[in-house]
Amino acid sequence: MPGLKLEHQAINSLQRIGHQIIQFNRWQAHTAPITTVSFDPKKGQTIASASEDGSIKIWNQDGSQLPKQTLKGQGKAVWSLSISPDGSTLISGSRDGKIRLWSKDSTGQFKLQPDRIFDEQHRHKSNILAVAFSPDGTVIASSGEDAKVSLWNKDGTWLRDLDNSQDKHKDAVYSVSFSPSNGSELVTAGKDGIKLWKIDGTFVKNILQTTTGAMELLIVLMALTLLPVIQMEQLSYGNQTALGLKI
Repeated sequence: MPGLKLEHQAINSLQRIGHQIIQFNRWQAHTAPITTVSFDPKKGQTIASASEDGSIKIWNQDGSQLPKQTLKGQGKAVWSLSISPDGSTLISGSRDGKIRLWSKDSTGQFKLQPDRIFDEQHRHKSNILAVAFSPDGTVIASSGEDAKVSLWNKDGTWLRDLDNSQDKHKDAVYSVSFSPSNGSELVTAGKDGIKLWKIDGTFVKNILQTTTGAMELLIVLMALTLLPVIQMEQLSYGNQTALGLKI
């Protein structure tokens, strides 16, 4: 069966990668499962983690100190976050379908910007599973359980949905990522496949179409193989409350 073969290929690839990973640090981070983590892309010395406990925590890379900062105000479980390329802004997506924006103040602390509320008329109807900044930090992409992929200006103004009626996702969209060179294209990965788009909303092509349970595994592989290799430590998380730093 094609679906079963695909799943075996994904598992084998992940196993090969896993044999090369060494954990060198681990620390208690949250009181509920950790949902996502992100490095500050500017310097790579700061880590942000989010959890079902509704908080976002900012850490030194080595985890040797208490959280540098704890961000609250989500109200619901936080399922996605991304730090801007210049490290000055953090966006988060939560179970209530809202995207929130946090900016660094003069002391280097992230502060919630309540006046930067993303357009309520075009908000997601359910859990936001992924958010991402474009390489220049001017455009934000979001995706969710409602099968919608949206593009926004960094000030929260809605730009467009990637909703070509024939080619749009029909189920939850787990991951979004801009092309690293100029951000002119966007790849989205969900239960029903992986798709490539222009940021003007033009559908380019289906990279993969599937209805099998292997999709979650393939999303991980996409992040490791189709996107540029980042020569830095990687974070592990999952249905647990601790962070593990691996190379």
